[in-house]
Amino acid sequence: MLTVFAALATLVSSLGWILVVGGCAYGAWYLDQRQARWPADIRDLLARAGLAQPTSAAARHSGTPPTAVIPFRPMSFPEIFTGAFRVVSRQWPTVVGIPMAFLLVAGMLLMGVLYIMLQTVVGSPLIYGSSGLGGFLVVFVVLGLLMYAVALPLDALLIALTVVTSDKAVRGEQIRMADIFTVARQRMFAVLRLTLGFYSIFILTDVLVYVIVVAALLKSALAAGIFFYLLLLAANFAIGILFSLAPIVVITEQRGALDSFKRSVQLVKSVWGRILGIHLLWAVCVIPILLIPALTISFILGSLGMAIFMLVALSFLLAFTRTLQVLVYTDLRMRQENYEHELIADWARNTGVR
Repeated sequence: MLTVFAALATLVSSLGWILVVGGCAYGAWYLDQRQARWPADIRDLLARAGLAQPTSAAARHSGTPPTAVIPFRPMSFPEIFTGAFRVVSRQWPTVVGIPMAFLLVAGMLLMGVLYIMLQTVVGSPLIYGSSGLGGFLVVFVVLGLLMYAVALPLDALLIALTVVTSDKAVRGEQIRMADIFTVARQRMFAVLRLTLGFYSIFILTDVLVYVIVVAALLKSALAAGIFFYLLLLAANFAIGILFSLAPIVVITEQRGALDSFKRSVQLVKSVWGRILGIHLLWAVCVIPILLIPALTISFILGSLGMAIFMLVALSFLLAFTRTLQVLVYTDLRMRQENYEHELIADWARNTGVR
């Protein structure tokens, strides 16, 4: 389907899309050889339409016992990153494909609402009076509130989906979309409260930063303003690291939002430097993943190609980031609580491989 779409895009956009046609065709062949890990219930649905083998037939066809995505022992940095990539590459229809569809629909809805609101304001005679600026201000305030109203539950759903899928992949458990959405629905409000808490912390910090900068400029104390600005940024980053595992805890341990924050601090505080190193390494990797291809694609494929690339890249990065956090959480529990015994038992029970 992507190959056909890219071929059609060559008719209305840059000829650089011919490269995308080749890439998509190769991707289709590669994924066919790898036998994409559709969730079992989705695979059975596709099998009824003749688009895939049934789950049992696919398992027999593979002929090889499943291999664990991580070693069941404390892991090194490369093992954590490699394990996260294994989970995302094996379960990409779930952890990348579904978020991509949700982001696309949400983006289209927001763009539609923005277009209607702007047309309403621009077409109103009030825009040409003294209240014109106020009309535009109302548009952006309403749009900002709408974005939060969409982003909060969407983020909560994507967190639950990725965390549940990653945890099941680590345990060798068969993944079914019905089970994932059941857990996501059950934990939706807890994750929503957690996400709201996260957003509130960083919004308050941003407000403080702006207040300090403005006050420093008014008092001609630029040096003091820069100092407190950097101090708040450092505090914000440190808090983010301490609370980084809270979304994983709220799903896997079925805890409340406040208890999940406390649990995250408990796991991270003794190895804060290690978690900081993982996040910094990931940040260094993200820059070339986004920046270099984005500049190239924008030049070759134009604005349409750039928009599609950003959608795919954002979906992949969201999936990889959450999966990486699940494996960091798993690694810390193996280091601190002998968690590997539980994982080994679950793997043996779910796969029959010891």
